Amino acid sequence: MLCSKSGAALGLNWFSKGSSMFERTQHVNGLTLLHGVNVGEMVDAIAPALALENSVELRIGLWKRLVALEQVGSVVTLSAGGALAVPFEGRVRSTRAAALEARNVDLSELLKDDLAFAELYWRELTSQKTLEQAFAMVSPAYHSTRGLSPSQFSKLMAYAPLIEKIAYKHVNMIAMLLDRARPNIIDGLSKGSYQTREMVAYWQAAHIMGVLTLLASDPGAGVWLVDLSKQFRRTTWTPSFWLIRERSSGLALAAGHSAVAFGPSALDAYGEMLRAADHPMRAFDALFGICAISRGSSELAGTAIATIERQRTRHFAAIRDHGEYFSALYEGALGMLQRVGNGNKFPRLVTTNVPILDDPAAFLPNGELAGFRYLEALGSIENTFRRVFATSAQRQITERGIILWFQSTWAPQERTFH
Repeated sequence: MLCSKSGAALGLNWFSKGSSMFERTQHVNGLTLLHGVNVGEMVDAIAPALALENSVELRIGLWKRLVALEQVGSVVTLSAGGALAVPFEGRVRSTRAAALEARNVDLSELLKDDLAFAELYWRELTSQKTLEQAFAMVSPAYHSTRGLSPSQFSKLMAYAPLIEKIAYKHVNMIAMLLDRARPNIIDGLSKGSYQTREMVAYWQAAHIMGVLTLLASDPGAGVWLVDLSKQFRRTTWTPSFWLIRERSSGLALAAGHSAVAFGPSALDAYGEMLRAADHPMRAFDALFGICAISRGSSELAGTAIATIERQRTRHFAAIRDHGEYFSALYEGALGMLQRVGNGNKFPRLVTTNVPILDDPAAFLPNGELAGFRYLEALGSIENTFRRVFATSAQRQITERGIILWFQSTWAPQERTFH
């Protein structure tokens, strides 16, 4: 995180001015989502790019430092993550550290031994214009009812290299909060009581988790995501499970993008999850991830089909419960991959809105599971955002719709997949 001379985080220091917007918290069954803290980290990460974009004087100063250190053509790496390409002419571009270490120069190196440039940098970085612009860009990502428009999301995605690690960290934080909030809601459902406020807050948090997942799923993020995946126990974690388990088709599409961002290197993790799955939801997540990663390549699809068919034989010999669901899962995954392998065009669903609160684990009239059909129509990250998470799409979700979603997916009689 970039820090001021006094060591205070820039964004959080700015938030301490006392505005109720920054101090507001949202309660989910006694838990608190600190929106100000989250947005503050994002502000810190994106502010250096905006400061350079806003100030010609600062860009010229940076170029002089690059020339002095014989680093012309290098990307400038930032302590909060990501890097900036700063051409002498043209737009500042957010990027990732260059593969060749010699092509990177850390911002801290440019600030050393040049007091005039350092003071100019901190002045532009902490200016009201830069910080307000940064806050206006990232704060809607933390709202469901006043969220990002498609154009705002596309603009923010251009800065993905700077914010993707923070976004992914916040996805983990929200997932843990929902884990703690869920039992109380389920307990209420089992007693026939509907905690409307808690249900709506839960859905809003899940929506934010989906948006942040998309921001962290740019294809270029695969390098650090692969390293991240190595830190987890393979049989208990996948990139998509915390979204798949929420039983929302909209969130399932975000899960698909996350799996794609991790890339083929995550296939082993999904394969191990599938082999160890003794519950339909675990198997669904594993097969969903394998299909998401393999759907773009007939070669990967062919390999995945062979792997899934072998595992199906072993699995059916071992499982005792939920046989019909396991059978439907395997049939759905194999059917989708076979269509991809045969070169079939994706269905027209790719250009339509997704029933966000539909259950991806539900059966369609033709006997297929809905999730695989939606996954088959997975488009670009921007397209998924527009169809699922944009404010215009979210306005279609009513309080009554959220209650019905909980009833149909989380009520005791509907919890075969939980």
